[in-house]
Amino acid sequence: MAVTCGEAEEAVVFVPAVMDSTYAGPLQPYVKAFLRERPVFSTTTSKPFLPPTPYMLVLVSREPPSLSEFAESFGHLADIYYPHRF
Repeated sequence: MAVTCGEAEEAVVFVPAVMDSTYAGPLQPYVKAFLRERPVFSTTTSKPFLPPTPYMLVLVSREPPSLSEFAESFGHLADIYYPHRF
């Protein structure tokens, strides 16, 4: 991931909210915004596609202060989850 490799300060990842998937483990320590509604994607046939699973935004960041900005930006669209940190 670009952030963990030092190539970026932060990134927003848009993925299905399937927590038992292979990508969920590495994203566990980051703040998540579980979208309240499923996104509708357009296709090449112009027929809208509604995915079978909900989606989430994940803020991958090295700077904790940006977490509150993330919540302010997406809190009206999603339920924000802050991972427990020891």
